[in-house]
Amino acid sequence: MGYVTAHNDALLDGQSLRSQLAQTLPDYMVPSVVMVLDSLPLTPNGKLDRRALPEPEHAVAEAHIEARNDVERTLLSIWHGVLGRTDHGVTENFFELGGDSILSLQIVARARQAGLKLGARQVFEHPTVEGLARVARAAHGETRRAEIRTPLPLTPIQQMFFERFPHGESHWNQTVLLSVTGALDVAALEQVLAAQVDAHDALRLRFSRDEEGRWHQQVTERETQPVLALFDLRGHADWKAELEAQCARLQGGLDIERGPLIRAGYFTLENEARLLLTVHHLAVDGVSWRVLLEELRQGIERAARGEPVNWLASTPWSAWVESQAQYAQRDAVKQEAKWWRESLQAASVAWTEAHEKMTGKTEPVLLKLDPIRTRELLQDVPGTSRMSVEEVLLASLARTLGESYGPNGVLISLEGHGREIPDDALATELDLSRTVGWFTTRYPVWLKRSDDTGAILRETKSRIRAVPHRGLHFGLLREELKDLPQPQVSFNYLGQFDQSIGGDNRFAFAGEPHGESMAHTGESPYVLDLNALVAGGELTLAWDYDATRLDAEQVEHLVVRFDKNLSALVAHCLNAAPTVTATDFDIDISQQELDQFLEQLSD
Repeated sequence: MGYVTAHNDALLDGQSLRSQLAQTLPDYMVPSVVMVLDSLPLTPNGKLDRRALPEPEHAVAEAHIEARNDVERTLLSIWHGVLGRTDHGVTENFFELGGDSILSLQIVARARQAGLKLGARQVFEHPTVEGLARVARAAHGETRRAEIRTPLPLTPIQQMFFERFPHGESHWNQTVLLSVTGALDVAALEQVLAAQVDAHDALRLRFSRDEEGRWHQQVTERETQPVLALFDLRGHADWKAELEAQCARLQGGLDIERGPLIRAGYFTLENEARLLLTVHHLAVDGVSWRVLLEELRQGIERAARGEPVNWLASTPWSAWVESQAQYAQRDAVKQEAKWWRESLQAASVAWTEAHEKMTGKTEPVLLKLDPIRTRELLQDVPGTSRMSVEEVLLASLARTLGESYGPNGVLISLEGHGREIPDDALATELDLSRTVGWFTTRYPVWLKRSDDTGAILRETKSRIRAVPHRGLHFGLLREELKDLPQPQVSFNYLGQFDQSIGGDNRFAFAGEPHGESMAHTGESPYVLDLNALVAGGELTLAWDYDATRLDAEQVEHLVVRFDKNLSALVAHCLNAAPTVTATDFDIDISQQELDQFLEQLSD
């Protein structure tokens, strides 16, 4: 919020002033609203009386500035689709509206489809439609990098997989079961799936060992194994049991050495259908699923209209693997090891000894927020507190685990989408917003415990945002940093999936059992493994756990405490006066220096 007075009775317009500021200042320094006052209220000693400044109630409507040119109109329409809301204009902050780093990739991808070229970093640097419109460029004449079909090294996350499964586990998938209203044209479905496999080289990967037993990956020119299987379940007395059995068979039929790494099953029912898509995790991640589901929906629609089923060319996975291997050798990457050692010097682990080994698979404990609470967390909290959904969830987790297991704090392994490219030249060359593959990065963060609600929110936010390049380099430095304490808790916020299947109600996520996505082989490296996502307007947090360290009753108690703590943190974000941290500003300033500066302003 900005306040201004006129000099010598000059005529001022708040919206025009704000537009002029946006031409010279970075977006985070431009007030969302500028109010023109006759005079600034003063205290008896002549200082600014901040408490007497008018509330910006009448200016809120002015903040919803509509698009003023074609680029802004295009971007605003994209924002509406990605965010799933239309109650904003071109000046509101993407992340305060509920956006996150994963959704920012969809902004980039959809902008490119609309003929505009943006980088993922630009969404963070210019988080308004107005700001992005100034830096967007026409996307034309771009040359796609060629696929590389020679053997390639593993990425850090793939290395972690083979360290856990040295034999090369083929049943370790990510799977989606969709309900389909009516029936799909099978020929169109086959055409779309074939086009996706052809467009995304990660879906044609094969893995093999060299003479020294080291695993490598290699892209094949075409997929020779069948992808789609058809099933007619009409008339089955127990179609759900048959659906589960056939889905389980498909999921168990992937083969990382001989292929395929993707299978699909189309199940015809009475007046509806089910579509199973399963991909080995070595070739897919959460962002990739958004790409695949959006392509599936668009492809079916295009095929129904008799249009070609194709998409804008994306950077091949194999090109990224080669570039990342070269990037890892840079001095800037290696020098970051010092930061990681300093940031984790106080870290410790909570569990030291396992109980007697238990057999059998444990079912995760689920926490589900209703649509009202989910909407508060997604849309209201970021706008009032400048905190992301992930940061609030992590603050609740740090407090919850600290109450029982970590008096000083908790060491957590976080996941990032892994598509950040710090190098400007490389980022210009490689657009990863629509590339399919397992890009995930893992990195540790030590979160301090605090019983003060405001303090733990600020501390968590500062810790998360201080991580350089969102943890991208940690995996590249794993060998050098392997002596550091290893997290026993894993947390992954997968983001919002509802927008991935569109709003036409043709597809929806189905709830029937569809077999196990992963074989029960290999012990989990984590005592607690938490995965959160939003689907159907509700946030679900699944708590998987190691039964040698925790039992179901203990985990259920943690979930109850987490839910209570989360409610308290959300209430604080919505009701407390907004506060800022040093990480809110793209300048070199410590939290202590910022606090001193703000204290001087209040005097």
